[in-house]
Amino acid sequence: MINQLAIILFWVLAILAAIQLLFLGQFLLSLRQYLASAASPAVPYTPKAAIVLCLRGADPFLPNCIKALTQQDYPDYELHIIIDSLEDPAWSIVSQTIGNLKQIPITVQTLESPRSTCSLKCSALIQALSRLDSDCEVVALVDSDTVPASTWLQELVAPLADSRVGLTTGNRWYAPSGNQWGSIVRYLWNSTAIVSMYVFKTPWGGTLAVRTDFLRQANLLEEWNRTLCEDVPLHLALQKQKLEIKFVPSLVMVNYEECNLPSFMRWASRQLLLTRLYHPDWNWMLGFSLIASVLPILALILMITLQVSSQLGLSTDAETSQQAVIWLGGGLVIFYLLGLGAGLWLIDRAIRLLMHSTAQPLPTFSPNALLKIILGIPLSQVLTLLLMLSATFARHTEWRGITYTIKASHDIHLVEYRPYRLAKLLSSKASL
Repeated sequence: MINQLAIILFWVLAILAAIQLLFLGQFLLSLRQYLASAASPAVPYTPKAAIVLCLRGADPFLPNCIKALTQQDYPDYELHIIIDSLEDPAWSIVSQTIGNLKQIPITVQTLESPRSTCSLKCSALIQALSRLDSDCEVVALVDSDTVPASTWLQELVAPLADSRVGLTTGNRWYAPSGNQWGSIVRYLWNSTAIVSMYVFKTPWGGTLAVRTDFLRQANLLEEWNRTLCEDVPLHLALQKQKLEIKFVPSLVMVNYEECNLPSFMRWASRQLLLTRLYHPDWNWMLGFSLIASVLPILALILMITLQVSSQLGLSTDAETSQQAVIWLGGGLVIFYLLGLGAGLWLIDRAIRLLMHSTAQPLPTFSPNALLKIILGIPLSQVLTLLLMLSATFARHTEWRGITYTIKASHDIHLVEYRPYRLAKLLSSKASL
């Protein structure tokens, strides 16, 4: 019986590793196709565009972000910045930064009417987009921890020339120094999430563009009035309009911020909660993640138990126990070494090649960071299990000092609005 269970676990772990590598292969193929086509750029498509940046708190690289947004190689665009309040620490940084920069049309506003039925970010977006000029054809959303290259807007808008494409998006890639466990686990978690977001076509609000006609047709301002985030709900809205999501590989944005383990847990729990609320494929994601987290742990516990029992002479059939240990060990080697270890090496190498091609070379890992990454793989598996369960049953969340209660995906309540207060950061690179 034990031997049969071990054989079943072996094959399930092997299949899980194969599925992970299959998903990774799809993602890597998109990167390869981009690198192959980068030498022959398409005909420029540069309709009038508006960049919208919503701020609550001052992220470590906010001045760099604003400078980069005002220096885009794009003929006709404007920048709209919505700051949570005059008391917000971002206000003085924005004022100082834009005062010394190239003059493009810049509008800086405070959030005038925080809505109780959606997130503050959605409130800010509704305010900004409802005041855009009628001749604006494209809206680009960006997060303040993003520092885009001068071609960012041009590359983001270009695929929208195809009428079948309703949204373009990039994604994030974390470059941890190795000093904090939270940063290491976030890097590992995100290396899986970036593939999952590509396969399941999940938009990322940190780098995203849509046509304004789609905003009107999908009635997105009304949709955002009742949601906790702006990006994930776009997946279903695009499906209804029969429009495609286009991932732009060159817009994988490197994030150098650091975080501790509790900060990572809060951030990742919220990311998964948003996916649960608004992505139609959540049940598939949940099922696969739970299986991929629970079964390796189960196999490891069973293997250790059988080995210890055999060594202590407690096993009634030592030969069968040893065979089971071999099957379980083989399954774990395939899952961790090939499915996760080799997969991580492949995606990290591919992203490094991509960043080199876009003049954003990534720093190499120190021996200390590499050791933490190896030890962090099983840790991230356990934490993923806890995070998925937490997201499944969560009925409230905190986001930059504001608590939201959640009755349903479109039944959100902001408990109490308060202006942002600057908390003490661990370092100048710490994520908010």
